[in-house]
Amino acid sequence: MSKKSFKDSPALRFVSSHEPDTPPAADAATPAPAAALPETKSKRFNMLMRPSLFARLKRASQERGISVNELIHGVLEEYAKS
Repeated sequence: MSKKSFKDSPALRFVSSHEPDTPPAADAATPAPAAALPETKSKRFNMLMRPSLFARLKRASQERGISVNELIHGVLEEYAKS
């Protein structure tokens, strides 16, 4: 059995490419509206909360038929509007 060569691997070509992984910056004088840019990544964060608060959030999310994450996301969206 011969040794496998990785010299022509598509993954190696991708990793070795010198193309920037972020698009060029837009003109600072005319920023694009936030609604025009699709969000493709999510940010994670850890949060500590009292078990009683989590239980109430879980109950409220079950009543609405959504996840706790969706409930908290919606509450934060509303808060950020003001």
